[in-house]
Amino acid sequence: MPVHVALETALTIGKKTTVQGPWKTPPRGVVFEDDGQAGYFYAVEHRASGERKMLDAVQIYEARSVPAAERDVRLKLVWSLDGNKAALMINDFTHAVFDFHLHRGYSRQHYGKTPGRWSTYDHRWDEQALDSLM
Repeated sequence: MPVHVALETALTIGKKTTVQGPWKTPPRGVVFEDDGQAGYFYAVEHRASGERKMLDAVQIYEARSVPAAERDVRLKLVWSLDGNKAALMINDFTHAVFDFHLHRGYSRQHYGKTPGRWSTYDHRWDEQALDSLM
């Protein structure tokens, strides 16, 4: 299934990086951040004031657990064509999905529920998260 690629870039895991992948029309957006220790994927809402409100977050990796030989990767932030889902792909493998319609995040590296966020669901992976993305 076709998707909208909001961003595609080279990434070195463990090197501080922040990239954004907004939907074609605000307010939906996603952000990937590597803080040097770990990688995170965020669902965000862009406000008219120019501020960005974080809706949900999932951890993707801990840099120390990635072998040095595997740290140079390709990162993609993609959207379903209806703008309801966004995904984080590393080397063409989907690691996490945010469903903006259901207010739910999914991560293959399940680190548990993020309290006080967008959803009451935990971030457990579900293959159905890929519907409309693949």
